[in-house]
Amino acid sequence: MAPPLIESGSKAIASYNYTDLEDGSGTVPYYSFQSSDTSGDTYHLAKDNPYGVKSHLLTTTNPTEWNFNTGAFNTPRVINGTLSLNFMTHVTDGGALTQPVRMTIKLYRVRSAAETQIGSTWVSQNLTIGDVTPLLAKIPIVNAKFRRNDSLRFEFTASWASGIATFEFGIDPQNRDGSNILPATNASHFTTNIAQIPFRIDD
Repeated sequence: MAPPLIESGSKAIASYNYTDLEDGSGTVPYYSFQSSDTSGDTYHLAKDNPYGVKSHLLTTTNPTEWNFNTGAFNTPRVINGTLSLNFMTHVTDGGALTQPVRMTIKLYRVRSAAETQIGSTWVSQNLTIGDVTPLLAKIPIVNAKFRRNDSLRFEFTASWASGIATFEFGIDPQNRDGSNILPATNASHFTTNIAQIPFRIDD
């Protein structure tokens, strides 16, 4: 009898390119998005790409922090390599706004109630006031080990030196228009917020 096409208990392997296989890693895209219910707003980090509640986030509070979380991992895994995170911002001057105007990103392994930072803190360049700015964060991570039920957290922090600002950044897997980030009418704009996470594929 011919062997089964899929063996019970075998590992599922995503589609990786030759370079991925050669260096022993495979990047997996994760999207940032928001849901809301009677308990409030929740910020997610997941492989699916739904229509989130909002296409973008706005703040006038300096600083403002948002935490995006994966669900609990079902199996142990290792992140090893350079994590890339691509998103777009816009900053409006509401009065006497001064530089530096920046976005800061930290990554954490969350185990029970404890956070452990993985990789270094990424800080953007000074964001041009009044402009839409695409950002690409590159964060090297060396063998960050996650147990079953651990999760991954992205901490975004918007800040400026002084004055009044409206800080906007996109969080929409479906790339809908924001307030000033308008992909429907400007081909260079995007509200997607996508991380390419380098999981080690031999674990």
